[in-house]
Amino acid sequence: MKKFLRNICFIIILCSFFQADFATAYTLNSASGNLGKVAGKAGITNESVSGTFGSMIKGSLTAVGLLFFILVFYGGFSWMMASGSEDKIKKAKNTVIAAIIGLIVVLASYAITVLLGGVLEN
Repeated sequence: MKKFLRNICFIIILCSFFQADFATAYTLNSASGNLGKVAGKAGITNESVSGTFGSMIKGSLTAVGLLFFILVFYGGFSWMMASGSEDKIKKAKNTVIAAIIGLIVVLASYAITVLLGGVLEN
């Protein structure tokens, strides 16, 4: 099950980076006016570096939220299916606690990033 969760995490993170990478590849490499027109019709606009990083952070936070949901759901389901086994209950409880701690760490790092970004921007 650990290998499955690791693979899911890898796929989610990879997709979030590709989402931001595809958007920047079209906006940063548009050398001709026609390509700019096509990108404009497709809804792709020129972004700054901070906008690109913002898109990457947004995708990463989406992936973290999804991973948190999956881990809490898995831990809760394992807890319900433990059938009174103390070892299985402890393992399920530790999974839920680890997911909550991970979410708190990620949200705290995001808050620090936003705070430092606001301070350095001025």
